[in-house]
Amino acid sequence: MYLVGLGVGTTAVSAMAKFDGCEHCRKPRREGELLNFVDCWAVGQGRRRPSYYIVCDHCYDARQQWCEDVFPDVCARCGSTIPHAEHYLDKINNRDEKEIRIYGLALDETCSIICEACHRQAKCE
Repeated sequence: MYLVGLGVGTTAVSAMAKFDGCEHCRKPRREGELLNFVDCWAVGQGRRRPSYYIVCDHCYDARQQWCEDVFPDVCARCGSTIPHAEHYLDKINNRDEKEIRIYGLALDETCSIICEACHRQAKCE
């Protein structure tokens, strides 16, 4: 299992981040405004890999409408709500035995998005 995003509980980018605005609507970040992560699959060169956008509050709230491959809000195993930026992959390696977080998946491969509780349970099995 591998945590996707920048870490458990990471919900916003601090004012010291290199991003000066929303990656979706391009609205500049106001002083003191925090930006949010939208975890998703990036598709390119015949592969899907875990990725994210850094966006303003408005674009985060509307992520289901504009982000085609956004990660689900519920766990694929237990159905519980997945807190913001706490998505886990249900496996580490793709079928070529390479890390999904780096090499991604072929378009016909599957990988479920699970919650932290299911991730911890799988680690113990």
